[in-house]
Amino acid sequence: AKIEERYSSISESTVEILFLGTPHRGSKKAGYGKALATLATTVLNKPSPRLVNALQVNSEALMRLTTDFRFQLSKYEVCSSYETTPMKMHSNLVVEKHSALLEIDVEEQIPVNANHEEMYVHSALLYNKRYCIPHNLSAIFTGRNNIIQEMYKGCLATNSGETVVKQKRFVVYGLGGSGKTQACIKFAQYYRERFWGIFWIDASSQTAADQGFLEISRICGIDKDPKVVRQWLSNIQESWLLIIDNADDPSVDVSKFFPTGNRGSILLTTRNPDCRIHSTIGLCELGQMNVEEAITLLLKATGAEDVADKASRKKAFSVTQTIGFLAIAIVQAGTYIRQGLCGIEEYCDFVYTTWEISIAAIEKMGSDTSHNAELLRVFCFLHYDGISEEIFEQAWSKIYERGDLPQDIANVFYMQPQQQTAKEWDPATIREAAVLLASFSLI
Repeated sequence: AKIEERYSSISESTVEILFLGTPHRGSKKAGYGKALATLATTVLNKPSPRLVNALQVNSEALMRLTTDFRFQLSKYEVCSSYETTPMKMHSNLVVEKHSALLEIDVEEQIPVNANHEEMYVHSALLYNKRYCIPHNLSAIFTGRNNIIQEMYKGCLATNSGETVVKQKRFVVYGLGGSGKTQACIKFAQYYRERFWGIFWIDASSQTAADQGFLEISRICGIDKDPKVVRQWLSNIQESWLLIIDNADDPSVDVSKFFPTGNRGSILLTTRNPDCRIHSTIGLCELGQMNVEEAITLLLKATGAEDVADKASRKKAFSVTQTIGFLAIAIVQAGTYIRQGLCGIEEYCDFVYTTWEISIAAIEKMGSDTSHNAELLRVFCFLHYDGISEEIFEQAWSKIYERGDLPQDIANVFYMQPQQQTAKEWDPATIREAAVLLASFSLI
């Protein structure tokens, strides 16, 4: 890329480089060059003499290439794997450990329990066996690369010869709706194959957390006891990541959810800045998005075909600035615009907050939809996970038995005045309302 401009886009788009038993330098052990040359001759029908010679011990071409390349690696994440078993008919490793490693600060070093030929099949990079994340990454997730990089440095980047003496815990704190959960999901998806298991705990309440640990017990086939699950995580040798989300309640001691010992990595999201005390490898405050990322997110949320269009980005800037560059507010604004309820140029003229304008838009749809906003107000008093139709059906049944149903209560439980003589619960209205609220990104 430095020599030929046509390769610059590849260099700029590259995030990580994986080396699988790559012979960066020669070896003092006899037969090393011969083994490499023999391997090349076997794989290629007509190997290039230059290639075979470059693989020899102390090859000038190989050493020059490796030396030049090392100086370009600081901007990339580097993962180098090395074999630990000799091939058949050979007493020595084809590529010795010291040759397979670059030994630079950003390098992650992974031993592979296989010989040189087998390591591509048994690569440690195809490692993940348990992925228990209950949420998907948003299709319009944008930016936060600096946060993902900090998580990587804390949870995965290692220095040569470093001994793990403490559990790796990274704390992400900040305003609700700033994208803390989505950033953790992005990290989990991107680096999935670096962990044997990735697990999720909702720490918004003790009950929700216990349910998370019970789900881990089900997936991993261990006793259905949160304490047993934590003890199990404390003792397994495999690498694992535990995401503890929504640790917002200051009355809940989130540290009791940590498996004991020094094993594993934990990502903790919280609105409570006091949780910073639990960090052992790093922390990050997530708040406003940077201007360019906020503009891009808004345009994605509106469904714009070209998010790079300068005129569109100029219009989007005013909107993102008005709503404070907060991720959830940007997504809600984009949803409002995408629904055709106003143009991007008109948005700032009458919007004070995205929440208020979304509610107002729903209420303007007509009297038949006024109960949708009332439903949202009820949701504010319920835990967001696991809200079911049965809750409303049971409430309707109890109130129906009383006979007298005030108008506001009828709206909440989806029993309109003309329906008060109905003797059976009809879930159609609440389902339609939930769809409408979801279309505005309110639930």
